[in-house]
Amino acid sequence: MLFRSLVVNEPHRGMRVTDFSTDDAAELFRLRSTLEGLATLLSVPRLSLTEIDDLWVLEERRRTALNSGRLAESTDLNHRWHMGLYQPAMVTPYLNEFIARLWNAFPWSTTWRIPGRSKDSINDHQAIMEAVARRDAEGSAALVEQHITRSQEAVLELLRSTAD
Repeated sequence: MLFRSLVVNEPHRGMRVTDFSTDDAAELFRLRSTLEGLATLLSVPRLSLTEIDDLWVLEERRRTALNSGRLAESTDLNHRWHMGLYQPAMVTPYLNEFIARLWNAFPWSTTWRIPGRSKDSINDHQAIMEAVARRDAEGSAALVEQHITRSQEAVLELLRSTAD
């Protein structure tokens, strides 16, 4: 099944819409899970207490926006929360660039429209934050990977169910 929703910029050729399949989506999620798990593993020991407090605040604001149906605000706060969690690991530009490219490759905000996904995301973020607060880098990384895998399963099911 193909989805016509991604725009790519090809050097010397310009912008074009590309085919996007469920296999493409699955690959993006697998890459996100691996790279964001690694970023979490590297960043948790480096997070300052202020940065951890800031993440708690972002997550509370995201939860409130999501529960109030303010999806655009929730999406922005979700992105800021994830990037804030990974930021201390970004000692070179490569990990940040790779993660940013994966985030820009798919309309992740569509996950909020999947029944039950918002509640699962809130619970996942809560568990991640508790592990981060304990300075459990390995546990935090595993929870981030599980969180992304759960999103993958929900999105792939949605894509399959809406196939032409």
